[in-house]
Amino acid sequence: MAKLTAWIMTIIGALLLVQAGNWLPALTVYNPWLIGLGWLVAGIAKIQRAR
Repeated sequence: MAKLTAWIMTIIGALLLVQAGNWLPALTVYNPWLIGLGWLVAGIAKIQRAR
């Protein structure tokens, strides 16, 4: 699960950089949804691991 969380956080960081640089405006429209979904998946994975 630690690898999953690391991958999700890396993808979220990349999405934030793309949005900050305004490199792919078509993709950055969905960034809030993608970032929220990533955080949700990471949180659920951590909860499952803690059980």
